[in-house]
Amino acid sequence: MKKKIEKLHKNKRFRISYQVIFIFLALYSFVTTLLDLHGDISIFNNPILEFIDVSIYLIFAVDYFIRFTNSDNKLDFIESNIPDLISIIPYYSIFRLFRIF
Repeated sequence: MKKKIEKLHKNKRFRISYQVIFIFLALYSFVTTLLDLHGDISIFNNPILEFIDVSIYLIFAVDYFIRFTNSDNKLDFIESNIPDLISIIPYYSIFRLFRIF
């Protein structure tokens, strides 16, 4: 599997497509989170938005896991990808916990 991933990353068209898709997903997540926090929309009261949000979360989590398992130096990978790790932590459940208090 590692060789297949290396082969894909050597393909310029794949790399550009990959980056564009992930930029779009990150921007979509950022905008919907801001709108949700502002009160304009509610992700958890809209099944379609919640499905999209969970799907994007899973895409980021799977991507992180694949890159982690294929890295040669796991500790270096974690240290250099802290923002990626933070972005896949299910932060909505933390906000729900604060609503209880």
